[in-house]
Amino acid sequence: MLRLLTKLFVFFLPLLVLSLLLAGLTWHAGEAMPAARAVEVQHNAPGVIYRQERTCDRMEYKLAAYRSRQPEILILGNSLMMFIRTAFFTEDPGAVYNAAVSGWGFADLLTYTAHLDHDPKIIIALFRPQWFIADAATDLSELPASPSISCGFEDDLHAMTRTAQYLRDGKLTLGQLIDGRDFVFGRRSLGFSAIKYGVGHRADGSFILGRQTANLEYQEQKRIEALNNRLTEMQNAGYAPKAASNEAALDKLDAFLAGWHQRGVVVVGVSTPFHFKIYERMLELGTYSNLDETARRISAIFSVYGFSYHYINDLRSNGMKDNEWFDTGHLTESGSLRLMLTLFQQHPDLFERYTDMNKVDSLLANYTNPMDVLRELDP
Repeated sequence: MLRLLTKLFVFFLPLLVLSLLLAGLTWHAGEAMPAARAVEVQHNAPGVIYRQERTCDRMEYKLAAYRSRQPEILILGNSLMMFIRTAFFTEDPGAVYNAAVSGWGFADLLTYTAHLDHDPKIIIALFRPQWFIADAATDLSELPASPSISCGFEDDLHAMTRTAQYLRDGKLTLGQLIDGRDFVFGRRSLGFSAIKYGVGHRADGSFILGRQTANLEYQEQKRIEALNNRLTEMQNAGYAPKAASNEAALDKLDAFLAGWHQRGVVVVGVSTPFHFKIYERMLELGTYSNLDETARRISAIFSVYGFSYHYINDLRSNGMKDNEWFDTGHLTESGSLRLMLTLFQQHPDLFERYTDMNKVDSLLANYTNPMDVLRELDP
């Protein structure tokens, strides 16, 4: 029996060693690294960007970063809010955290805030009217009591499999995985998306978009393509019929705001604008009135609790330019700063301790790359 066990051990030993090496390499590259550890790495080296290909870690990562930073101002939303930099709050950027995640909707915001370990003083949150329209909003009637917010063992196994596949296919080399520098900026990165494409979250929670951040010509190309495609789609689709408001979603919004009001937290709501070419076409087609009506409902709920909701259609009065979107609806960093400037101007009592308006004006006057307002990519 002992001889059999010895033979089995000898037979499986190379596989075990290979598996351990593969697991260690996947962990080191960031693809299987626990979110809390990634946050710790970024705390010690703020220039590191983090983005795994798998999506199971994103809420866990944003929660871990929140617990680490203990911010006074929390930014919530999806990709429409991900390019807001904490440095826009020029006097105390460390007091701010951007918890926005691509693809999140209202249900995700509810889940995320339910797991916070302490209350911020101010929440700046995206509330798209589309979330509260019956045929577009997520069904919020039965949210899970304890949703999964982290990756499991099976996810780690899949990550190890991808590591092996990338090495086998030559998409990543052993040296690249060990070095862990992204292919766009040459920065220390964690996770395959960060390494391969230079995309990911910075330590402050904001997002860097790889080639589209680094290359002005590529920005222009992608924006024009997106606009032309969307305008063609709108022309072909014609008039969109009116849809009713989602009353269940609006009731959840009421409860959400009531809870924060009771805890003494100020909530500032915002809806980001479409590119003005899209906005103007929507007005021509008559498709915007439905959003207007829903926004009025949202604003009325905010006002019950003394909160403000900013339904922003057009930022051109605040100096917004065509190239300050990078597609039909996502603002660049400079566009995001103009969005925040609007809030700073409307709420000086809330933000004067955190932001110097002269410094904000200087940032907007001196940037050369709309996706790099802080000029971190300057040679």
